[in-house]
Amino acid sequence: AGGGGGDQEDGARQGEGGSEDGSEGEAAEAQARRQKATPVGAISCLRALLVVAAGCSIVAGASVVVAMRCGTSLFTRDPTVVAAMRMPGPAWSLVSFVLLYPMFLVLEGTLIAARQLKLALLLSSILLGCSASLFYVLQRLRCLSLGALWGASSASLLLSVAASFLVAVRVCEEASRPGAQRPKTR
Repeated sequence: AGGGGGDQEDGARQGEGGSEDGSEGEAAEAQARRQKATPVGAISCLRALLVVAAGCSIVAGASVVVAMRCGTSLFTRDPTVVAAMRMPGPAWSLVSFVLLYPMFLVLEGTLIAARQLKLALLLSSILLGCSASLFYVLQRLRCLSLGALWGASSASLLLSVAASFLVAVRVCEEASRPGAQRPKTR
C-alpha cells in the first residue's frame, strides 16, 4: 500500500533535477534553473520597499493629523501652543514632512545596501545643507515660525527624495544588468 506514494515522490524529485540516488549536481542545476526562471531584481525589490514605505507614510501622516487635531492636550495645556498646533499651516507642513520621510529612508537604505555609501552620504548631506540654509535665511528674514520651519524641512526633504529616487533607480538598473559586478567592500 505504501509503494504508490514513493513513485510519485521519486518522479517529483527527478522533475526538480534530483534523483533517487541523491545526485547533488542535478539538484543544483534544477535550483539554478528555478532561480533564472523567477528573477527578483533590484528594481523589483526597490518597488516593494517603496510600497511598504508608502503604507508607513499614510499611517504616520494620519497619526500626525489625529494628534494635531485631537491630541494636543497630550502634549501641552498651554492655549497658545494648542492654537499654534491646530493652525493648518504648521500642521500640513509637518504632515508633508512625515509623508516624505519614510520614502527617503527607503531610498537611502537602498543605496547603503548597494554599497553606494558615498552617494548615500552625499544625498543626506544635501538634505542637511538645504535645511540649514533655509533655516538660516528664514531666521535672517525674521520669518522663522513653526509653519516656516516645517515647510522648509519639507521642501528640503522633497528635493532630497527626488534626487535619491533618481540615483537609487539608476543604481538598481545597473545592478540588474546581466553581468553586473557587485561593488567591492573595503
